[in-house]
Amino acid sequence: MWVESQFHVGRCAIGVRVHRLDADECERTAAMLAWLTLEAMRADADSGSSPWHEFVNGLLCQHVAFVVPDERLAEATPEWWSEVVGRALTQFVRDNDLAGSINRHLQMLQDAASGRGFHA
Repeated sequence: MWVESQFHVGRCAIGVRVHRLDADECERTAAMLAWLTLEAMRADADSGSSPWHEFVNGLLCQHVAFVVPDERLAEATPEWWSEVVGRALTQFVRDNDLAGSINRHLQMLQDAASGRGFHA
């Protein structure tokens, strides 16, 4: 199932269609986002070629469709696209209810890294 929504970047309305993942896909996606986010933070990775960026780009290519006015495409800057992609990722997380799972995985990974995790 696809969910349609819209957000604004500047004065431009951007339409997005987000694919709703099934429960297993949601859990796997949340775990990968959490793990790659922690790894990116540890590596201080802000180049556009980190594993986090590659995973997010793959998610967006497979699960988000954009509707952008033709006239805006002609003058779109890299900064503008960066904001559009960031907002689309936020919408993907929201529409798939991933925030709680991502936070849970982040906490488990941080606990495991600090030696507090997985104790009975």
